[in-house]
Amino acid sequence: MDTILIFVGAIVFIAAIAVLVVVYLKKANAKYAQLWAPLAGFVSGTSKGSKLTGTFNSMPVQARINAVSDDNSTDYFYELVLTPGAQGKDWSLSYTGDKLLGMGAKSWHVKTKDDGLKQRLAESVLPTLEQWPSFPEITYKAKGGTLKYAIKVKSMYAIPGLDEFKQELELLARLGEINRQVNQPAGQQVSVA
Repeated sequence: MDTILIFVGAIVFIAAIAVLVVVYLKKANAKYAQLWAPLAGFVSGTSKGSKLTGTFNSMPVQARINAVSDDNSTDYFYELVLTPGAQGKDWSLSYTGDKLLGMGAKSWHVKTKDDGLKQRLAESVLPTLEQWPSFPEITYKAKGGTLKYAIKVKSMYAIPGLDEFKQELELLARLGEINRQVNQPAGQQVSVA
């Protein structure tokens, strides 16, 4: 008899947890739908949970809130990905310290395995970022032709407003155009306007 009661109790407990998870997810998805709505309209897109998809200037765009957890805490990151096209080599931009392990005075840094590309990006991209009000990490993946804007945010619902979203998309589109011009084999670069 005791075994049956324990078994029934466990089933009731598991069912209660499942109901709580479903209720939580429905509330979270409803909140995301409300927050993504103005942005989805701007990119003629759709949202599902923490992810938005659409297009900007005929280029695919995705935005999402990504959670990264360790034993003690969860950090949230807002990521915006624009796909301007595949070419050249991978590169990234980050605002970090100038010394070992990111210590020291902070500034924008270009990372790539191609020294010529690094120089061209530094000359053409860094002046644009010097005026930028925040410090995202920006990554270009040549294989998929994607530019990703990623920045740590305070909560799982920290979705930008429409004006900020437009500025971020315009920045990525500008960086995509610069990439098209400078991420070419030596002698084939186009001047950056």
